[in-house]
Amino acid sequence: MELSEYRQELDRIDEELTRLFLRRMEIAGEIGDWKKARGAQILDRSREQEKLAAVSALCPPYRQGEVRALYEKIFTLSRESQRRRSLPLRCGLLGEKLGHSYSPQIHGMLADYSYELFERAPDAVEDFVRHGDWDGLNVTIPYKKTVLPLCDDLSPRAREIGSVNTLIRRPDGSIYGDNTDAYGFELLVKRLGVPVAGKKALILGSGGASAMARVVLRQLGADPVAIISRHGEDNYENLDRHADAHLIVNTTPVGMYPNTGVSPVDLRRFPQCGGVVDVVYHPARTALLLQAE
Repeated sequence: MELSEYRQELDRIDEELTRLFLRRMEIAGEIGDWKKARGAQILDRSREQEKLAAVSALCPPYRQGEVRALYEKIFTLSRESQRRRSLPLRCGLLGEKLGHSYSPQIHGMLADYSYELFERAPDAVEDFVRHGDWDGLNVTIPYKKTVLPLCDDLSPRAREIGSVNTLIRRPDGSIYGDNTDAYGFELLVKRLGVPVAGKKALILGSGGASAMARVVLRQLGADPVAIISRHGEDNYENLDRHADAHLIVNTTPVGMYPNTGVSPVDLRRFPQCGGVVDVVYHPARTALLLQAE
């Protein structure tokens, strides 16, 4: 056989293994539900030992150790899956200052899992993400880039954007990072109804939300897309070079509750501006949006 043929055969085996593994985990979860409904103990060590002996007997001696290690890992994943099915999900929002957040109310209307606000100082973020008691997290200012290297795996979009706003702890304990901000921001821009393709866009701020907005606007055809930061080459002291901006997007917390009534820029400096987006949602109409109206 050629190398490509060997690999094709492995691909077929992997597809079948994955399908069988997912089915096994599904059945293990159903068994956990059955035991819970009848008050039976979830963990059954004797059953696990019997299974290990049975699968080992199917293998030649030199493969028995490998197969036992594989099934011990499967049993660990199954137990964790059963445990999680028997407990409510523990979710919340991770950020530095969260007094403005409506997230608990929003998630309370979406589902019945617990949703808390996790305010953490910068030096406590890594320990909380790695070892905190949570199943799913949303991430907000200023940690959307901070948590990126703490993820074991990333969605393609999170990898492209370079920031994360959603974390999931998988049954094996690994952390998966995604960026759902991009979907919401794309819909927001389209709903605004302002032409973007071929137009100059100005993004205020250089954090995680800024990185997301830059990727989305470029995908929508905006050109050029300029990033305004406090200390970068394009900053608030030389905004005049961007007076031709057609779309302005604020990704900074300027104007957010409780520090309302202030705006990151004066829109009169942009006579060609046709649309303004502010990612701040509390208050719903920031000083920037009021001036835009």
